[in-house]
Amino acid sequence: MARTQETRTAEAAVDCLVTAGDTATLTAVVTKSADPTDIGTRYGFSVRSGGPGRGRFVFSWRVGNLDVVDGKPVAPKIGT
Repeated sequence: MARTQETRTAEAAVDCLVTAGDTATLTAVVTKSADPTDIGTRYGFSVRSGGPGRGRFVFSWRVGNLDVVDGKPVAPKIGT
Protein backbone atom coordinates (compact mmCIF):
# COMPACT_ATOMS: atom_id res chain seq x y z
CA MET A 1 0.00 0.00 0.00
CA ALA A 2 1.45 3.32 -1.00
CA ARG A 3 0.13 5.09 2.09
CA THR A 4 2.04 2.80 4.47
CA GLN A 5 4.82 1.78 2.04
CA GLU A 6 3.73 -1.82 2.64
CA THR A 7 4.31 -4.48 -0.01
CA ARG A 8 2.58 -7.83 -0.42
CA THR A 9 3.11 -10.97 -2.45
CA ALA A 10 0.46 -13.16 -3.99
CA GLU A 11 -0.10 -15.86 -6.59
CA ALA A 12 -3.06 -15.90 -8.95
CA ALA A 13 -4.53 -18.18 -11.60
CA VAL A 14 -5.09 -16.48 -14.95
CA ASP A 15 -8.62 -17.16 -16.17
CA CYS A 16 -8.73 -14.92 -19.24
CA LEU A 17 -6.02 -13.65 -21.60
CA VAL A 18 -6.59 -11.52 -24.68
CA THR A 19 -3.81 -10.27 -26.96
CA ALA A 20 -3.85 -7.88 -29.90
CA GLY A 21 -0.85 -6.23 -31.49
CA ASP A 22 1.52 -5.10 -28.75
CA THR A 23 -1.09 -5.31 -25.95
CA ALA A 24 -2.10 -8.14 -23.61
CA THR A 25 -4.98 -7.94 -21.13
CA LEU A 26 -5.68 -10.57 -18.50
CA THR A 27 -7.76 -11.31 -15.45
CA ALA A 28 -6.62 -13.59 -12.64
CA VAL A 29 -8.03 -14.88 -9.34
CA VAL A 30 -5.79 -14.78 -6.26
CA THR A 31 -5.03 -18.31 -5.02
CA LYS A 32 -2.33 -17.57 -2.42
CA SER A 33 -1.61 -14.31 -0.60
CA ALA A 34 0.16 -12.80 2.39
CA ASP A 35 -3.29 -11.31 3.16
CA PRO A 36 -5.83 -14.16 3.36
CA THR A 37 -8.72 -11.76 2.63
CA ASP A 38 -7.34 -11.37 -0.94
CA ILE A 39 -7.81 -15.06 -1.77
CA GLY A 40 -10.59 -15.46 -4.34
CA THR A 41 -10.38 -11.83 -5.49
CA ARG A 42 -10.19 -11.22 -9.25
CA TYR A 43 -7.84 -8.55 -10.61
CA GLY A 44 -7.29 -7.25 -14.12
CA PHE A 45 -4.06 -6.16 -15.79
CA SER A 46 -3.07 -4.72 -19.15
CA VAL A 47 0.43 -4.65 -20.58
CA ARG A 48 1.55 -2.80 -23.70
CA SER A 49 5.06 -3.26 -25.04
CA GLY A 50 5.21 0.00 -27.06
CA GLY A 51 8.90 -0.56 -27.84
CA PRO A 52 12.01 0.15 -25.76
CA GLY A 53 11.26 2.56 -22.91
CA ARG A 54 7.64 3.03 -23.99
CA GLY A 55 5.84 0.11 -22.34
CA ARG A 56 2.83 0.49 -20.07
CA PHE A 57 1.44 -1.63 -17.23
CA VAL A 58 -2.06 -1.01 -15.85
CA PHE A 59 -3.66 -2.53 -12.75
CA SER A 60 -7.48 -2.34 -12.67
CA TRP A 61 -8.03 -1.87 -8.89
CA ARG A 62 -11.47 -3.51 -9.43
CA VAL A 63 -13.25 -0.19 -9.87
CA GLY A 64 -14.85 -0.49 -13.29
CA ASN A 65 -18.04 -2.33 -14.19
CA LEU A 66 -19.51 -2.36 -10.69
CA ASP A 67 -22.80 -4.14 -10.22
CA VAL A 68 -25.43 -2.50 -8.03
CA VAL A 69 -27.52 -4.66 -5.69
CA ASP A 70 -30.14 -3.04 -3.46
CA GLY A 71 -28.61 0.35 -4.22
CA LYS A 72 -25.09 -0.65 -3.11
CA PRO A 73 -22.06 -1.32 -5.35
CA VAL A 74 -20.78 -4.91 -5.29
CA ALA A 75 -17.92 -6.77 -6.97
CA PRO A 76 -18.77 -7.37 -10.63
CA LYS A 77 -19.67 -10.78 -12.01
CA ILE A 78 -16.94 -11.36 -14.58
CA GLY A 79 -16.94 -14.39 -16.81
CA THR A 80 -13.88 -16.10 -18.23
